[in-house]
Amino acid sequence: MSINFRTARYCAALVAVATLVAHRPAARAECTADAKKLRIDPADFKGRLQFRYTRVQNDRRLNPTTDGFTLNRLRLGYERTLFGCIDLEVDVELKNDPSLKDGRLDFRPHPFATVTIGQFKVPFGMENFESRTRLLTLTRAELFERIENRDVGVMLSGERVLSGYLSYYVGAFNGNGPNNLTNDNDKLLVAAWLRAHPASWLDLGGYYSHNETTTTKLQSTNTHSVGGELRVTAGGFTLQAEAVYAFVQAVDDDNRFNRWGYYVLGAWRHKFAKWADLELVAKWEEFDPDDREVNRFDLQWLTGGLTYYLEDYKAKLMLNVIHKNEVERQSAGEFELKNTTGLAQLQLMW
Repeated sequence: MSINFRTARYCAALVAVATLVAHRPAARAECTADAKKLRIDPADFKGRLQFRYTRVQNDRRLNPTTDGFTLNRLRLGYERTLFGCIDLEVDVELKNDPSLKDGRLDFRPHPFATVTIGQFKVPFGMENFESRTRLLTLTRAELFERIENRDVGVMLSGERVLSGYLSYYVGAFNGNGPNNLTNDNDKLLVAAWLRAHPASWLDLGGYYSHNETTTTKLQSTNTHSVGGELRVTAGGFTLQAEAVYAFVQAVDDDNRFNRWGYYVLGAWRHKFAKWADLELVAKWEEFDPDDREVNRFDLQWLTGGLTYYLEDYKAKLMLNVIHKNEVERQSAGEFELKNTTGLAQLQLMW
């Protein structure tokens, strides 16, 4: 089947614009110039710490992975509202070399529309867009772990508009990743994400992105990605699934391939006692980064986990075991890699 990607790229944007026009007028956010609101308040600072222990079953054919403790996250952030209609957010990673993670301004001229500028997450995928502090497992699905989810650009969005039934995000970015203030070519990464909330217990949606990055002076890589999502929540139960398919082609070259992946996650959270707020999680995922290579890089992972919530997401202890079915192809044949990984993490937020 032939797909017109130029048409597909703008479909989601047109849907969002059409919905904006159809929405009835609502009260606008009023901007004020109150100097008192510009004063720095210590309560506007936030922080998070994720202290992790990792244990890996090393296969003899792999480079040994060092087991031990690490600071997975050590973040300091600042959030506040300016003039009643502009939200400022700055988030800095202090682990190793300090680096800016998020630096954004959200302008809210209308309840239906928020304009975001700066460095922030590209709207592509439910688990990819979610903060790691709220993930149900300690790692994102591998199909999202292998892409850079932050970039510099601008985005138009609206969350739970039309009486709460719809959310949309449309953005344009440099396409070169975070902390890179110049574009490597005259192309922009374009992303669109449309979500429907037909019931309080159901979310479903689809997303699309296109990016062309320059790899050398004579060659660039053109990537079209599409995906879909589903989330069902009922009581303490959660069912969540996503699938992504990407078409990759080297421009000015006949070198092209596809990558795809999906995951299915189930969780059950129950408060057995005042001090025992527990959640059981299981996730199955598959990922093929290059369909030209049969089995060489394919992943099939099964994750099992237990989370102990001390104070909801502000303080929790997570335990995960990831059983990794991977195959390495060598001249002597194919070998199953044995690198099952155990993770334990304490998260504190303030």
